[in-house]
Amino acid sequence: MLSQAVPYGAVIYAKDYRVLASFYEHVAGLTRREADEEYVLLEAPSFQLVILQIPERMAANITIDTPPRRRENTPIKLFLNVSSIENARQTAKGLGGELKGAEKEWRFHGVKRCDGIDPEGNLFQLQEAPA
Repeated sequence: MLSQAVPYGAVIYAKDYRVLASFYEHVAGLTRREADEEYVLLEAPSFQLVILQIPERMAANITIDTPPRRRENTPIKLFLNVSSIENARQTAKGLGGELKGAEKEWRFHGVKRCDGIDPEGNLFQLQEAPA
């Protein structure tokens, strides 16, 4: 059994880890805890998100379209809490990502949710935390 002091987390490998970290920091309201020349560690209570730079030799072969092309062939999708999906939608757009429109929002277990893509095309979902 894990101690409560050890958070759950996820890692996203990125072509440009700084851009992606800034996106999740501002869209999902995560707090930047540490960073160096290869990664940024973002946190929320009981959760850490590490954005890790893909090695240059591999990153050179990756093209990120503008706007980013949706990467739908991955079996994992993050979901993160926000206080307002609409505010996050505007922030995401300004940082190179996108949330689907309000007409594509839905409820699951009584919580409003919406899918989006980050600046590198990774799928994610936001859920609006009840006030």
